Amino acid sequence: MNSRQGATAALILFVASVFSVVVGAGGPQTDLVANQYYVTSLGQPAIPLVTLTQRAQSSGYTTILRHGNEVVSFYGTERTDQAEEVLLGTSCLLYVDGEFILLRVIGPDYDYVVRPGATGYELLLIPHRDLALGEPLLSSLTELQRLGIVGESLNLAFTAFPKSPEKTPPAPQGVRLDSLLYGLVLSEDWFSYVTKNGLTRTGLRVEVVAEKVPGGTIPESYQPYLTEETAQLAKLLVPIHLLVDLARSASINYVRPPYHPVPAV
Repeated sequence: MNSRQGATAALILFVASVFSVVVGAGGPQTDLVANQYYVTSLGQPAIPLVTLTQRAQSSGYTTILRHGNEVVSFYGTERTDQAEEVLLGTSCLLYVDGEFILLRVIGPDYDYVVRPGATGYELLLIPHRDLALGEPLLSSLTELQRLGIVGESLNLAFTAFPKSPEKTPPAPQGVRLDSLLYGLVLSEDWFSYVTKNGLTRTGLRVEVVAEKVPGGTIPESYQPYLTEETAQLAKLLVPIHLLVDLARSASINYVRPPYHPVPAV
């Protein structure tokens, strides 16, 4: 048995042991509910991005590679000039935006997504109907380990969130973030959310305006995302998963989408 087969076998045993706890002595139960999606922490990917990209391409994934304003896309290993909105509809997608990735696999019974979160990468399980946890969890983790995405901080404590809630919950205390943007952070599908709500997305980033406190400055870690700035306001293209952190900054009074003028009728 080679090292990859051994690691996969260990993962299967680990997931099986966790699943036996989840299911319990009474037998299988419905653990994933169709109107919710489920999030857990994966840690950091275990391999370099270039290796992950090569593995995904050789496995037939659609890959979108963005470095600043330069974008190159592939169907498998074949270069393509298809529009991004077309590529986003494919069933196996890897989106690389600079140092960040989003991987999504769409299936008949459930989808799964890996995307950056506040403390490393997250795994989302998105059922299309009520399902037991075991098969989606085992299948997704086995594929992610094959690609090299499962990191050292795997945590199988899932948190459930409602799909597409009618009303987004308010941002946590101390997070001065517009509810539309907080809804984006929580959304199970960042791509469709920005389209539906008229937000401006570039890669895995969204355009926002930060209203500064008097004398405030944009935190140094967010300087690379600045596009315009005055004494009171700053426009940024911020990685979606960093919105909450930006809105917690003591120098920021509020983070909101840009105001767009409405033409007179």
